[in-house]
Amino acid sequence: MQAIAVTGWLAMVNNWYKDQEHSCGCEPLDIQLNAVDLTPYQEVYKKLLKDVYDGKIKQGDINSDLIRLTYQELHSGASTGYGKGFNVVGDNGKPNATVIKMKQNIFKFSGAKTYGQLVELNQALNENGKPASWETFKTAGLGINEKYNLNYLQAEYQTAKQAGYNATNWETYKRDIKLFPNLKYVTQNDNRVRDEHRILNGTIAPINGPFWAKYYPPNGWRCRCYTTQTAERVSDNIPDVVKEIAPEFTLNVGISGQVYNEGATGKPVPYFALAKKAGKQVQKGFEFAKFTAPYDEVQGIRISPFADTVDLEDNFVDARVISKNHKLDVEIRPNVLIEDWRNPELLINGILADRYAGSLKGGFAEKRKQIKGFVKNYNEAFPDDKFTSQYGIVFNVKSIDKDAARLINGKFKNGKNLAFVIIVKGSKSVNIERADSFEIITEKLKALKSQKD
Repeated sequence: MQAIAVTGWLAMVNNWYKDQEHSCGCEPLDIQLNAVDLTPYQEVYKKLLKDVYDGKIKQGDINSDLIRLTYQELHSGASTGYGKGFNVVGDNGKPNATVIKMKQNIFKFSGAKTYGQLVELNQALNENGKPASWETFKTAGLGINEKYNLNYLQAEYQTAKQAGYNATNWETYKRDIKLFPNLKYVTQNDNRVRDEHRILNGTIAPINGPFWAKYYPPNGWRCRCYTTQTAERVSDNIPDVVKEIAPEFTLNVGISGQVYNEGATGKPVPYFALAKKAGKQVQKGFEFAKFTAPYDEVQGIRISPFADTVDLEDNFVDARVISKNHKLDVEIRPNVLIEDWRNPELLINGILADRYAGSLKGGFAEKRKQIKGFVKNYNEAFPDDKFTSQYGIVFNVKSIDKDAARLINGKFKNGKNLAFVIIVKGSKSVNIERADSFEIITEKLKALKSQKD
């Protein structure tokens, strides 16, 4: 990125945050924030600054430690606002689509913001066209740290908290829509209310109408506006556009799952706009950073917020069966979107495993084709993964027949890294291990076949 483009982007960021203490000029709100202690960031920044100065981290790289710290802070805000149940899978075993989107959005924002900081740090390497001294660069870098991870982060935390609060309210509104089909926009009605929010005060619009897709709170930094569900008559003059509200805040977290605007409606926040222009190396670095995103724990199963949603519910069900029946630690891993990168879905007692839903029934050739096509040499498939020494397979089946034992036994002989095969049938399961003889495998499958749910 050329210097002039960086300068323009930094001006855009500074302009976006300009009213983060409050646009009306009043005293900042008395808000209890977690994001006021710079200590953990200072520790990360000490090494980060030295690595940037020494050329070990260049513009275009990202830092997973900084992403993780930012994500944890903003996640705490969203979780506090949302309340109980801020997990990717609910207690009912069903994925929570809104929460998944919110967590992923917060993590993507943290990654894009980290990239933005590194862009500014690399710009600080030069002073008036000449290489900056270490002391000059360090002073500038510590100032950048305080700006992003104290001043800006406070406002971002409060926005995440309010977004969490309004996201859970939206779920309630949608559930009760037949009784109360409309929402009313309400301000705090004091001298801290922004003029552009005062314009919206009292507006009543249908829940499913276009107004709430753009002007559902929060509508700005530290916005305290809220909504109430009502059966009152819809307002005569519902504004289509409120130009004074920053376009980055024209979205509905309950609909989009976005705490920070990615551009679905309105305008993407500056970090997303910058990251969109980043090269493949940045995108690849972000994908690998998913492994550092803290997991949720639901009913004893650890779940990545980036788990593949296509089969998340099925994976969770089988993970619970495996954990309960065999006392094994089970994690549902992130889905990493990198070309030619294989994504094993599970981690069982530290061993990578893929889950296959099908049937070990039918002609011998068909069953052999199923298993042969599914078993892979993970030393080749995952050359950069630290769990390449062993792998496992989870089969979810409705039926089994006698040939399955011979095929599984054969795969243990031919697949030197195959550690286990777990077969799940309803709420029952068997764990077939490498040390098991053909006779033991046969008995385990026979016992599973006879079990009833």
